[in-house]
Amino acid sequence: MKSPFQGRVTRFPARGVRALPGYSRSSSSPAETLALAAASTVALNPQFIYQSAAINNDIVAALSGASLLLACVVALQQGLGLRRLVGLGIISGVALLSKLQIAAIGPAVALSLALAARRSPQSAGRPVR
Repeated sequence: MKSPFQGRVTRFPARGVRALPGYSRSSSSPAETLALAAASTVALNPQFIYQSAAINNDIVAALSGASLLLACVVALQQGLGLRRLVGLGIISGVALLSKLQIAAIGPAVALSLALAARRSPQSAGRPVR
């Protein structure tokens, strides 16, 4: 007997990939298209879809890890501030509470904080503005 869901797992991501060229022609920036392609590669991955449906902490760890890296990029681009440091601390805490393997991102977070502190000359005498 043939399953009613047979072939649907592979057709769904294929439809998303087929839509990308049409989006890239209408998009104004190649970076936007690249971001959409990267997001669809992760979101339409069958293993990620399966893990999203299961009850576990992997999805929270992926979300908090991505949020942590985004917060580091924002700190590098816009400088350090008290609100950004508090937000980075909260995101780091949630990430570490969700899964301990997120601690592997720690050196990247420390490097981004050091670079952000070094790049802002007005905060040379004080660590937080």
